[in-house]
Amino acid sequence: MGMEDKINKSARSLTCFNKATSIIVGTVELDVYSTTLISAQTFMIIDEVSPTIGICPEVSPEEG
Repeated sequence: MGMEDKINKSARSLTCFNKATSIIVGTVELDVYSTTLISAQTFMIIDEVSPTIGICPEVSPEEG
């Protein structure tokens, strides 16, 4: 897809709703389009296959 230059590489821990943890290998900011607006959103990249398809909200290390 040619998005390698948009990935901000960083490693940190992510804890999701079910208390499962994964290691984030980077983030990427992409535009999300709806019928009324365009919004830049940050997505976290993990290096494992998820057993479910879902989105975890970004939680700061102080909260998690």
